[in-house]
Amino acid sequence: MFATPAHAGEHACFIDRVESVPEGVRVYFDAAADSTVSVRLKGETAYTRSYRTRNGKLRPGDDDQAVEQAFVLLAEGDGMSMLNGPHDRCTVEVARHGGYTGVLAANVVSEPGASRVQEEFIPALVSATAPL
Repeated sequence: MFATPAHAGEHACFIDRVESVPEGVRVYFDAAADSTVSVRLKGETAYTRSYRTRNGKLRPGDDDQAVEQAFVLLAEGDGMSMLNGPHDRCTVEVARHGGYTGVLAANVVSEPGASRVQEEFIPALVSATAPL
């Protein structure tokens, strides 16, 4: 079961918001995110791009000198995995639900003796830069 939130900013997996653009969706992260993000492109079996989040921004790999990005761009069929700590991970896939495009975020917290999974469909907002 998954929930559809009323507004951006209160989502699973430290996702701040998702925006719809012609190429797919842009996934923006909450400022509290301190995660390793790996992206898998459609048709690939391995994760091919890696980022580190800090203060809501992303840097490729572990390079502190690399140019920051504001979002991860995902097209239909792409996905990403996030490691948020030793017992907290997420998977994110581009998905459609109820006529809306967005992402399905699944947060898995596995601590010794306890485990929980939270799934949430996060609908994409229309980007101000995307044509209508």
